[in-house]
Amino acid sequence: GQDIVIRTVISDENGQTEDITRTYKLAGILKSYTNSWAGGDRVPGVIVTEQAAKDIKRNNNAIYIYTVDDYVNDYEAIYDGLKKKTSSSLIYNSSVYEYEPWSGGNIYDYMYMIIVLVGIAGITYQLSVYSTGRKRVYEILRGLGADRLKLISFVFMESVVIIICSSLAGLIFSIITGRVVTFIIEGITGIVFFTIDKSVYIGLAVMLVISIAVCLAVSIVSQGTSRVAKRSKAANICAKPGRSAHNTDVKHIINRHNYIRQTGSRLMRSQGIIQNISIRVFSLAIMVIVITCVVNGITVYGKYRTVSEKTDTLAFYKQDKNTPYVVNIAYNFRRYWDEQDQSVLNSPDINEVRKNVKLKYSLVYNNMTYDQYRDYMSSNLNGTMPNLKCNNYLLDYNLKRADASMYKGIDKSVINYISSINGVSNIRYGYYETARMWTWDDMDYNNLGVSWYEKAGNNKSLSMKKYSDEEDKYLFATEYVGENSGIYDILEDYAGDDWNYAAFLEGDEAIIFLDKNPEGEYDDTITSGTNIGLMCYQTYPYEDGVSNLNMVYSSYYKAVYNYMKENDIQSQSDILRQEGIISVREKKEFKDRKRKYTYNVRYAPAAVTKAAKVIYVDDEIKSRLKEYIPEFGLYTMVASDKLGEKAVNTQNEVLKEYIGIDELPPEITLAVKYNQLNIRYGLNSVYNGTANAVAAYLRQADFSYNDYSADKEQVKKDTIEALVLYIFTAVAAVLMYISIILLVLNNRVSRFNNRMNILRNHGADNTIVRNIHMYQCIREAIWCVILMPVIVILEMLYLHRNIK
Repeated sequence: GQDIVIRTVISDENGQTEDITRTYKLAGILKSYTNSWAGGDRVPGVIVTEQAAKDIKRNNNAIYIYTVDDYVNDYEAIYDGLKKKTSSSLIYNSSVYEYEPWSGGNIYDYMYMIIVLVGIAGITYQLSVYSTGRKRVYEILRGLGADRLKLISFVFMESVVIIICSSLAGLIFSIITGRVVTFIIEGITGIVFFTIDKSVYIGLAVMLVISIAVCLAVSIVSQGTSRVAKRSKAANICAKPGRSAHNTDVKHIINRHNYIRQTGSRLMRSQGIIQNISIRVFSLAIMVIVITCVVNGITVYGKYRTVSEKTDTLAFYKQDKNTPYVVNIAYNFRRYWDEQDQSVLNSPDINEVRKNVKLKYSLVYNNMTYDQYRDYMSSNLNGTMPNLKCNNYLLDYNLKRADASMYKGIDKSVINYISSINGVSNIRYGYYETARMWTWDDMDYNNLGVSWYEKAGNNKSLSMKKYSDEEDKYLFATEYVGENSGIYDILEDYAGDDWNYAAFLEGDEAIIFLDKNPEGEYDDTITSGTNIGLMCYQTYPYEDGVSNLNMVYSSYYKAVYNYMKENDIQSQSDILRQEGIISVREKKEFKDRKRKYTYNVRYAPAAVTKAAKVIYVDDEIKSRLKEYIPEFGLYTMVASDKLGEKAVNTQNEVLKEYIGIDELPPEITLAVKYNQLNIRYGLNSVYNGTANAVAAYLRQADFSYNDYSADKEQVKKDTIEALVLYIFTAVAAVLMYISIILLVLNNRVSRFNNRMNILRNHGADNTIVRNIHMYQCIREAIWCVILMPVIVILEMLYLHRNIK
C-alpha cells in the first residue's frame, strides 16, 4: 500500500534534461527474488503494465522490464532475441520464467477428485447409518399410510437439509482453518498464495449436487432394503425352533467353547450381506491402493536416485584469469635468420605473416639438454650470433588463458557458502589444471597451431583474427582423478586393454584426448606409447630476463618474486653490479645455480607419463565425460592425482635448491589442492532456484562452471509430482480407511448396544463384550492386512474407552 515514486532524468543530444516522475502503489514484494540473479545489480526492480513501462523512459544501460500481459509467455525466445541484439550481459532466469507447477495443474484436479470421493464415501455411509437409525420413525409413518414414494421423499428431504447445513459449516470451517495455516506459512516464507476465487465455489456447488444425488440414491436403497429385511424377518420366524435362523448345522449351535466366535458371527450376519461385502471390498481396495502407491513411489524415487548421482554443476576455480600460455623453445636461430621472408613482416595478409612464424617453430630443438642450454648462454653473453637461440613467447590469441593451477585451492568459506544454499545436497572435489605446458619427443609446434596463437608481424589486428567461429579453448587441460573416481568405467570403454590400471594409479600412464587443431587436423605426433612431459609453471627469476612477461605474471610467479624480494635474495643484475665486492668463485657458483634453475623451470619436465591411449574427441565423448572434465582443451589428459603430486614436488625441490633452504614456506609451496567442485542438488532445488543461486555465486567467486541441472529438472519435477500424488493418495486412503472403519465400529457398538446389555444380564462381562466386537473387527481387518496392526490397535483403544 505504500506509494513508490520513480524519478528518471533523461538528457537529450542538446544537453537538455527531462525530469519524469511517476507514482505507483506498492502491490507486493518478491522477498527472495534477488537471490536468483547474478550480482543482484540487474534485478528487475519494478513490474508494471505495458503502457506504464512505455511511460518510463529508460536509457540503454537500464535493464529490460517484462510486462505482466498474458501474451508474454515465451521468455526464452525473448531472451534469445535480446542476446543477439545487445552486447550487455543478459541473465535468463529459467526457474522463474519457465516453471510450470505440477504439469499444468493436473495433480490439483486429481487431489480434488480424491477429496470429493472421500467426502462422498463418508457422506454415503453416514446417511446410511442415519437412515438405519430412523427406521422406527419410518415404520410409524408407513403404519400411518405413507407409501414408498412418500417415504423416499421424506428421507431425501432430511438428507438434503443435512447436506446443505453440513456443507456450509464445513466450508466456513475449512476456509478459516486454511487461512490460519497459510497465514503461518506466509509469515515464515513470505510467499502469498492462498486465495478464494470462483473455482472454490464451483467446486462446492459440484460437491453439493453430487451429494444430493447420493442422498436420493441412499433414500431409495434404504427403503428397498427395509422391505427386504421385513420379508427376511418373516422367513426367520418360520424356522424350526431350537436351530439358528441362519444356519441349521449342529456346529453353529452356541456353547461355552465358541460363545464369542458364534455371537460375533451372528451379529455380523445380522448386519446384512451388502454391508459385510461392502466393508470387505472397501478394505481390499484400500490395500491395493496403498500397495500400488508404495511400489510406484519406490520405483519413481529409485529412478530419481539413478539420475541424482549425476552432477548438476561442475565448476573449477580460475586463479589467474589474465595469464596466457607461455611457450619456451630453443630453435636454430641462424637458419631462421637466413630463411625468413622479410617482405611479409608487415603484410596485411595473415597467412603470409604466419609463414615466418611457422618457419621458426619448424626449427625447434626438442629435449634440449642442460649442456646445450649452458653453451647457448655462454655464447650469448659473449655477443656472438648463436646457432641455437632460447626464447619464450606469449600465446595471446585464439586461446583461453592458462587460469587453473595447483597453487591455491578453494577457500573453505566458498565451500561453506555453497553448502548453505538451499537445494545443494552434496559437493565432491577434484583437481583440474590448465596452466601447465606439455612436451614430448616428436612434438611439432605447428601441429599445435602455435602460429594462430602468437602475435605475428607488426600488425596486431592480424593476430586477433579467429580461425573459426567456435569458442576459444584451452591449449592443455588435465583432469587429475583419485582411486575411486567414477570416470574409470567410461575410460575402460574407450581405452579397453591398452592401459594398465595399476600403472595409471601410480601416474606412470595417462589417457590423452585430442581435438582438431586450427588447421582442422588431429596432431599425429602424439600416439599411444608417447612419453609426455609436464613442464614447470613459469616463475621468477629467469637468467635471460622476463621483460615480455611484465603484464601477465601468474599468482605463483608473483608469490615467488615477492618472497625473494622480501628476503633479499639477489637477482643476477644485483650480483653483477657488485663486481669486485664478491669473489669470482662465488659469482660463478651463483650463475651456475641460477642457470640450472632456469633450465629446470623452462626446459626440463617436472613429471613424465606415458600415453596409454590417444583418443580423438567427438561430441559423444564430451557428453559422456562432461560430469568429470569441466572443459576439454585441444590436448586433454586424464591422469592420476599422483602424477600431479610428482609435478608439484619436482618444482618445489627445484626452488628449494635454488633458494638454499630445506623447506619452502606455505606461500610459495605448490601442492595438489582441490580446485574443482562437482555439485549435486536435491529434489528441493526445483522450487528453491538453486541452480541460479549457485551460478550467481560461482560467477562472482571467479569460477568457471557448466550447469547440467536443466537436464535433470524435468525428472525432479516429475518425481516430486509422482511422490506427492502417491503419498497423497496413500495417506488419503489410509486416513479414509481408518475413519470409515472406526465409524463402522462406532455405529456397530451403538446398534448392538441393546443386545450386549442382554448378554450382560446373562453374565457376560465387559471383556467378553469387547472380544465379541474385536472378533468382528479382526475378520474385517484381515482384508487390509498391511494396515491390520494399526487398525486393530485403534479399535482396541476405542472399545476399551467406550465399553465400560
